[in-house]
Amino acid sequence: IQSGSAQRLLGVETETACLGVSTAFTQEMRDKLVASRPGIWDSELGAVQIETKTPPVDLVSKGGLHRLRVEVLAEDAMLRTELARAGAVQMRLGSNPLAALDDSIRSRGILRYQIVPDFHARFRSVPSVTGLWGAHPRVVGAFSSIQYNLDCSSAEEAIQLINHAFITGPYAVALSANARFLAGQDT
Repeated sequence: IQSGSAQRLLGVETETACLGVSTAFTQEMRDKLVASRPGIWDSELGAVQIETKTPPVDLVSKGGLHRLRVEVLAEDAMLRTELARAGAVQMRLGSNPLAALDDSIRSRGILRYQIVPDFHARFRSVPSVTGLWGAHPRVVGAFSSIQYNLDCSSAEEAIQLINHAFITGPYAVALSANARFLAGQDT
């Protein structure tokens, strides 16, 4: 954040995999929960993933970072409560180590989740990759993640910010990633 900036809006999205406690958590259960919070919760590529969103918060204003933290924790608590009512829990492992990496992991009935992973599978640049890394791009549906959406005032500023992310991103992943096992294999 540059000093003297008038405003710097940031929003957070979390994609959380859900797991049934005594019975399987299904896409139908996920869809019902998503429908209960329109515009705040959304479906994701993974059939059992729920995306939560915070409203944009001005980080430059006094207490901005604290407000963002409060928003993230409030959505997380709401999701935890609603999942408990549905007999499920959040899975914060990075990846579901037991998920079958076949087409069943992908959300059904949502066109973009059919088109985009299939496009990437057809046009990937490294066709010789094998094993888990050669898996169909739909395997992203087995992962939980967090994303930050930072408001930019111009394309030049967006490029500058993404270049900073390329520098700091690998460190953030190394410090926080927890997706070692996938489909029972050590990644």
